[in-house]
Parts: sequence; structure tokens; C-alpha cells
Amino acid sequence: MHEDSRSGGVKQLSVVCYHGETLHRIDQHRANEILGVLLDDSNRKIILCIRDKPKTALQVSTETGLSISMTYRRLRELKEKNLLILSGESSTDKVKRFRHKSKIRKVETSFDGNVTAIKIYSNLRN
Repeated sequence: MHEDSRSGGVKQLSVVCYHGETLHRIDQHRANEILGVLLDDSNRKIILCIRDKPKTALQVSTETGLSISMTYRRLRELKEKNLLILSGESSTDKVKRFRHKSKIRKVETSFDGNVTAIKIYSNLRN
């Protein structure tokens, strides 16, 4: 909560993360980080692409129309921000191929002048 010096009123920020039916409060810095990621068009394309099913970087690149170098760069950034689930598999040529899946299922925001509410729905199972 912080005070708004222009209006003299108190503004509230409510940030919650839902893991299934379980509610977890997260700090404002983490919420800002997630919202910042979602403001970028390429990040949104990638997150939507890997929301329901894990995919390789090549699959993500093909499905989103992003270059493979941009896809790798964005996947690395999303991983560094702890927004991806990674799984690996070894193929017959003994090359490990990673599949990426978004930890974010859905984000809802609302603002009514006094309270800004951010609800982040996790893609993780309980």
C-alpha cells in the first residue's frame, strides 16, 4: 500500500497468484516483472504458444513466426525470470532437446481508482 500525495488518498495494490485453488500472495516486484514480460508482443506470442503443451525452440519459432535466434533469446530471458518449466529428452542421435512450457496460465488486472488488483494464474499443478 502506498500513499498518493496528489489525492491525499491511500492506494492499494493487491497481488495474488493462484496455484490451482490455492492462493499465494506475491510481492509487487515479482508482479511488475511478470507484467513487464507480458507487455512485450514476442513474449506474449511465446507464452501463448507454450501455455498448454511443452515445445522445442524450433517448434515455438515455427508456430510464432519469430526467428530462431529471437526465440532462443526470449526463451532464455523467460527462463531467467523463472517463468518456464523445462523438460529434456534424448533423441536417437544422443542430442538432448529441451521442451519449454509456460508457468503462466492467465493474468487478470483491474483498476477501480483506489485498488489495483492483479491475479496471476499458475500453469503448475498442485
